[in-house]
Amino acid sequence: MSDENKSAKVEIDIDKSDDFEINIDKIDNDNDIDPHNDKNDIDPHNGKDITKMEISAKEEHLVTYSKDDNSIVYWDIEKKRAEFRVNVKLGRDTDLCIRISDNKKLAIDNGSHLRIYDMENNQEIKLENLDCHHPTFDYRYFTFNLNDEFILYERDNNIVLFYSTQTKNKKWKCKRMYKIPKDFELISVSKDDKLYLFSNDHSIYAWDLVTEKNLKILSITEELPKDLGKRFKKHIRFYNDENFICIYVVGKIPIFSTKMETHIGTLYNSKAKTDETHVYYYAWRLPSLRPLLNNIDVMLEYVRSKSPEDLKDKDKIQITTKYALGIQKGRIWKMDLEESLAGMDLTIENLKNPSEFLKYWDEYFGNNSELIRKTFKVHGVKLFGIYKPFLDNINELFEEVIDGKHEEERKKESSLGIIRWEIIIERRILKLKAFITIHGKVTTLTRDENLNDRSMTARLLGIKLFSQVNIIILTTKGLFIYFIDTKNESESNVSIILFYYYYMEINDENVEECKNFFLKPTLPLPNYNSFKFCEGFVSDIQSNDKNVIYYEKLLTFGIKEHKFDLINKIYENSLKKFKYEDETRDYLTIITSTMPLLKEYYPEFISKYSSDTSMIIDSYLFNVKDNDDSLHLYSFRHLHIVNLTRSIWWFSKRTKTKTITFMNPYIGFVNYPPYDNYYDWFIELFRPQPSPFVESISREIYKTWDGETLINFKWNHYGKYYYSIIWIGFMFLLGCFTAAATIPQQYIDDDVRKKLLIASIILGFIHLSFEVRHFIYSPIKWLTNFWNIFESNFSFDEFNTNNNDPNNPWNIAPAYHQVFENGTVDPNPFIIQQPDENTNMFVDFGTSIFAMYKFLTGDSSALSNWAYKDDPSLAILIVLFSFLIVVYLMNLFIGLLNNEIEKDNDRVSYLMQKAEILAEIELFYLLPHQRRWKTWFPEKFVLRYYYADDNKTRQKIKEMRKKSEWSTSPFTKLRETLLKQLKIEN
Repeated sequence: MSDENKSAKVEIDIDKSDDFEINIDKIDNDNDIDPHNDKNDIDPHNGKDITKMEISAKEEHLVTYSKDDNSIVYWDIEKKRAEFRVNVKLGRDTDLCIRISDNKKLAIDNGSHLRIYDMENNQEIKLENLDCHHPTFDYRYFTFNLNDEFILYERDNNIVLFYSTQTKNKKWKCKRMYKIPKDFELISVSKDDKLYLFSNDHSIYAWDLVTEKNLKILSITEELPKDLGKRFKKHIRFYNDENFICIYVVGKIPIFSTKMETHIGTLYNSKAKTDETHVYYYAWRLPSLRPLLNNIDVMLEYVRSKSPEDLKDKDKIQITTKYALGIQKGRIWKMDLEESLAGMDLTIENLKNPSEFLKYWDEYFGNNSELIRKTFKVHGVKLFGIYKPFLDNINELFEEVIDGKHEEERKKESSLGIIRWEIIIERRILKLKAFITIHGKVTTLTRDENLNDRSMTARLLGIKLFSQVNIIILTTKGLFIYFIDTKNESESNVSIILFYYYYMEINDENVEECKNFFLKPTLPLPNYNSFKFCEGFVSDIQSNDKNVIYYEKLLTFGIKEHKFDLINKIYENSLKKFKYEDETRDYLTIITSTMPLLKEYYPEFISKYSSDTSMIIDSYLFNVKDNDDSLHLYSFRHLHIVNLTRSIWWFSKRTKTKTITFMNPYIGFVNYPPYDNYYDWFIELFRPQPSPFVESISREIYKTWDGETLINFKWNHYGKYYYSIIWIGFMFLLGCFTAAATIPQQYIDDDVRKKLLIASIILGFIHLSFEVRHFIYSPIKWLTNFWNIFESNFSFDEFNTNNNDPNNPWNIAPAYHQVFENGTVDPNPFIIQQPDENTNMFVDFGTSIFAMYKFLTGDSSALSNWAYKDDPSLAILIVLFSFLIVVYLMNLFIGLLNNEIEKDNDRVSYLMQKAEILAEIELFYLLPHQRRWKTWFPEKFVLRYYYADDNKTRQKIKEMRKKSEWSTSPFTKLRETLLKQLKIEN
């Protein structure tokens, strides 16, 4: 190397485990070097080929490694110059793994040893409490993140460790530590702290350590190349930003949208499978995709064609989110990809067969993306791309009707000429006739739609054809969308299907308003009258899978209209479509969201659902494994990463027991509407919209483990804390008022009594505010609650103590009256016996409790100072107390001792009471935005699981079978698998 460009030298003998000498001399960059001047042809690798390149997390630095030169060079990308040179002595032929940080830290692994160096301070770094060179230490992955933290994955314990790179005594301290479940193995960690995990079922998951949210992003279904073998996971690469995750795996790059939670496209390293215009378009739209395009030949050829001729090692060009990088005459060459791609004519019109996501990119990933995701989550956001052309054509049709272009129109031909429609309305019947050419032969299709609404005359306003087989019909009774089903082009199987109908009364005065109603980013879901006045629409929804999105609305209609056959069919279809893949599990929300109505009209369906879905195992998560014995009925989300930061390097020893993972079928059961999070905060404070959980407190739900785990989850996350706070508040109110009202004046200062009364008033008004909200929410329920009526009898007058108070100890103490000679008695006492603490034991709170205890034992002397004849209310209270306490409670205890109350029913009653308490806490003690916290109320479509002790599971199944509560359909195979695993005879 030239003397003009002195480099920092780090002499490293990787294969030696003893100490070695490190000498660093920084490169002298005072003299600017012109990369276009051949005389300044300086190469830090001494003219040898570059073996590999690595980029730092912030993409500010680059390292190049030359195997022939045994050297590593650390580059500053912005300054385009080399800063350090590391000489590496390898004792054997091996592949070197290198990672760098942006604060000049270097980690090197040769397959047997991991070494970490601080190049700025010329020293080797050790990890605190960890010996990376120990033969039993099995690390499989390491990297640096955006915060310049060092991340290390230790495979034996399946733990990911995060180290601060702030050096102290040549050591780095562990800041965070996470435990990965047994069924998963770490592939890599992104620069923004996403863990990418590989599961036993050959699926890839992403876990965000910041939001604690996980997503299943890919299932490896195809057969893997034989040459990869167990090294398959090492060949998977990831790159992501806030909205997208891109994965390179086996010659292709699947692209996953985290915002839409769905796969949006795949790029193949094959021009036959992926057109090059798609590669450029995705690269232009997705900066996070660009680093993975190092593996796509189309993009590499494009970058190489733009690079200078004298660029060294063009096959080693590195693509980042911003630049394409290479080495040119001792300096970094970089090409601005954003600028280069923007200069290309990348429009949708120039793409061949673009997907719905490419066609409507701005709609899917722009401002309306969240609304689209919420609306189409159950059945796939791809449906928006299918609906978008409908919305555009509906808008055009309304414009034409407003302009009067469809007056008296009855016929319309398609642009391709193979379908001709004839539409007419006669006597509230919409008559459709379509002439379609199939294999050169014209076939006539007909359909009559009965419009049962007699409120106004039906009239045809306009029709519009698009995409050859679809027709939109606008009438005074609403909007219809039909299509011709041509999947099987035999004459007998082609038919006209009603795809969509929205009932609305349209006239000349409100047509503009109706048009604006359809300007939303999605088609409005059919309303109640859409099903009521068009029976054909109800029939087509049940027979056509494309209309499954309307099942929830249709089930609500069926329940309210008492159509038992319709309810039963939707119920069975929903369970039938329920499969063990993420995209179809959400069909259960169709049933759980309508449970309040089912409880009111058809409670037998709740019992049936609880029985059918109890103890459902997940096909790809099912196994019996050792877990902490405290995890029985512990609820969790799939892929639960345990944060062990508080217990770094020590673990509590707990008893292990075998557990089974079950799926909780009550998906979306706990969520509060509206699910798009657009709500009026003030209105929600006084009139909260209830969740299905609040309105469906049923014994049939909570007699199962599914219902119990639901209660446990809520209780442990917030219920027990709010319940404790409420009781503490009541105790403070009771204590303050009792102390102020009952403690004698000689024992308490007037100023203290005043403060206690003020505190009582404040706490009383707080309690009153909750009661007022409760009354506003449901006046009838509040008035019919016995305890509320009981509480309303409270009066401050009862505590007004004065000389005329009959409970004043001086008024009930023995008194002596003077008798005059004429035999009359002086009404004023002549002598009064001075009262003591036992005269009225109810003056003090402590002695009043003791008085009641004496009464329970049969001593009623504490009540003897009152005349029962003059105080009938006291006599009634004595009788009631004697009956309730002595008769009822004693018999209750006897009943419990004799097991006359079934244990299961007692447990269910306890859970139902807990559910009532939780419902009240959620409605009146949580604020509106708290009821939508995802940690407490998981998203409507997030699936939850729970652990169950295998011995207790075995016992529970036997009990259910004995009571005929064990349903084998509709999940016969899963039930058989579970019984076989538990060794229970089927």
